[in-house]
Amino acid sequence: MRARLVEEYRQTGASLHSLARKYGVGDGTAWGWVKGQRSKLG
Repeated sequence: MRARLVEEYRQTGASLHSLARKYGVGDGTAWGWVKGQRSKLG
């Protein structure tokens, strides 16, 4: 799910907030996925 959110964010330029709602995660979680991929897993 994380990879899909990040891929969609990069391809569409959608806001992290809207993607977080779409995927049912928190804004902070989505932000961490996009910004901290190397250090964060899950």
